[in-house]
Amino acid sequence: MEFAEPLGISLGACERAAVATAGGEAEEFVWADPVIALFDGQEVELTASFAATPVTLLGREDFFARYRVTIDQREQSFLLEAYEESG
Repeated sequence: MEFAEPLGISLGACERAAVATAGGEAEEFVWADPVIALFDGQEVELTASFAATPVTLLGREDFFARYRVTIDQREQSFLLEAYEESG
């Protein structure tokens, strides 16, 4: 929730929604307009939602859908590979 104000987003103007989390049900605040982020030289359109969590999360549908994600627990590594744009 601490990132809303620096992004110019008012939590009072967000839609409130109940979500299921690993810790139980929580309330999130969803901003209606997309937020554009620059990642690895690409503009990525993200849905901004805010909740009282101790970590920042990236969404599966708006961020991770663009990348092949590899998590190697033994090696303590995380790899993102961009899918080639078709067209």
